[in-house]
Amino acid sequence: MVTGSRVLSVAVVMLWVARALGPAGFGSFTYALTLATVLAVIPDYGFSLQLVARITRAPGHTRQLLRAASWAKGYLAFVAALGGVAWALIYRPPADVLRISVVLFVAAMALSFGQLHSYVFRGNDRFEFDAITSAIQNFALVIGVLVVYLVDGGPMGIACAYLAARLLYLAITSSLLRRQARDTDTAPALTPLSMLREGFPYGVHTALGVLCLNLDSLILAAYQDNTTVGHYQAGMRLVFASALLPEVLTSGLFPTLARAFGIGESEQAVRVGRMMHRYLLLSGGLAAAVFLVAPVLIRRLLFGASYAALDTLLPWFGLVIFLRYASTTYGAAITAVGAQRSRTLALLGAAAISLAADFWLIPRFGLPGALAASVSTQLVVLLLYAGLTRRYVGGWLIDQRAATGLAVLALMGGFAWRLSVLAPHIVAILGPVVLAAFTVALAIPSTEWRRLRQAVRGAPAAATYGT
Repeated sequence: MVTGSRVLSVAVVMLWVARALGPAGFGSFTYALTLATVLAVIPDYGFSLQLVARITRAPGHTRQLLRAASWAKGYLAFVAALGGVAWALIYRPPADVLRISVVLFVAAMALSFGQLHSYVFRGNDRFEFDAITSAIQNFALVIGVLVVYLVDGGPMGIACAYLAARLLYLAITSSLLRRQARDTDTAPALTPLSMLREGFPYGVHTALGVLCLNLDSLILAAYQDNTTVGHYQAGMRLVFASALLPEVLTSGLFPTLARAFGIGESEQAVRVGRMMHRYLLLSGGLAAAVFLVAPVLIRRLLFGASYAALDTLLPWFGLVIFLRYASTTYGAAITAVGAQRSRTLALLGAAAISLAADFWLIPRFGLPGALAASVSTQLVVLLLYAGLTRRYVGGWLIDQRAATGLAVLALMGGFAWRLSVLAPHIVAILGPVVLAAFTVALAIPSTEWRRLRQAVRGAPAAATYGT
């Protein structure tokens, strides 16, 4: 519920914003939003994993741990604010962009502190509070942006809608924290500085993940106009929206995967990993195939006529989605087996390559260069993660059904793409439907269909996962 409402609300909001502002206005707004996101990664740090784990192990220290984390986040927020001031002094953006950036930065800080409160709910098994507050916030964001869209409130109105939704979230989570029982253990817990030291590996991993996905937009804005940034951001918003399935699958299957590795049930872990990887490989292959055979239809439905330049670019964004899907299971398996440090080092190497590619390709080729850098970065992440999985797990987590399905999807997608030259409208409408039907049939065997039907009916599901 939390993941779905967040990803879907952002996807819907961004589609409205893109349509309302056009490529140039959307580029300017998303530049400010991207900057706020990059700055917010500093106070976000690694609290999402660190605080939950700490509270789970020592629930009697909940208030002390929250207080230490809040002070630590406050220190980091001050550092982020200084970074924003340095950016403003160096780049001297237009006054309207600066105002929007300030509003979105404050909204990002409100969201960050609200999420810190939600980690307390998770650590104390109050997931209903986490779900309810997240749903309310995302619903408020959608309604706020819709109102601004209808009254033509412009970029500043949209930024204020973001701020209002985030402040509402912070207020509600703060109110619910009052229901948290007093600490039963008065012995000192962590200090803010010790919490920062302990969470450093998680903070680095979080920061690298955000930077890999957002620095290209900031660099592109430095060398290209707002219209170019708007076209690139429109495609990237589809990439971000596609994160729903990997996040849902990871949330659902990662505990089983980690538990199986933890108790030494390697065969069970591999079976779960192969199933998860099959779902993601074929789903990513479907996205890439649909973006290849129906780019014009997708662009018209989602963005409108002013984004016509996306028609030739969407297949490349589909490739980015496929590569991200293909690396998700490998990343989860590396963490589950206890090799988080190796995963962080791999991501650090990929981030360095991404930064070098951005600075080399974007000034020379503009938007195509940004896309090439994004594809190369995701490919490097996939190869590094696959190698680490092979090392720590002992296999590639690819079963025969997944390999066959990818081959069939590639052949069908290529055939539909060639056929689209003769009948573009028919292929654009029927192609995605046929590809989706074949993907579902290839991805889910009969044993998993039976288990799914049992789960829907409330019957006990099988204890193990087939291949």
